[in-house]
Amino acid sequence: MKNDRLLMPVDEAYASSFGLAMLCFARLEAMAVYCHDALVPGSMFQASSKTAGRIASEFLQCAATHHDDALQPQLVAAAATFKELVEIRNSLCHSHPAMTADRQQQLYRRGEFITIEEVDDAADSFAACELILNNLFYGHLKPLEPRPPPKI
Repeated sequence: MKNDRLLMPVDEAYASSFGLAMLCFARLEAMAVYCHDALVPGSMFQASSKTAGRIASEFLQCAATHHDDALQPQLVAAAATFKELVEIRNSLCHSHPAMTADRQQQLYRRGEFITIEEVDDAADSFAACELILNNLFYGHLKPLEPRPPPKI
């Protein structure tokens, strides 16, 4: 029902941090899709049916075979970082809620609580990689003709 979400026992700062991390990852994933599409035109239209892990693997493979020797190492590094960050995002998204010893609700994964600092660090990493991909896209890869945004 309306506002049932407000019944969930959660610290607002923790929820805000988690939400911002997910938004940062969404921006990162979209920029990875844009970069991949610049290398393989039309690939963005298939992205909506793929997991982030599959997008990362395909982008990394494409970057590794890019023909521009000056740009290729930067693309590979950014694509590899994106692939690593997919695992961090997955760890956040596939964690479980649990109560800490001081009765706070936090996410729990692999035997440990995920602190707000860890969530913020993940968001910062997502944003940093997105900025690198953004620079690569708009500085080197951007297609000459405009294209519609990807359907993710």
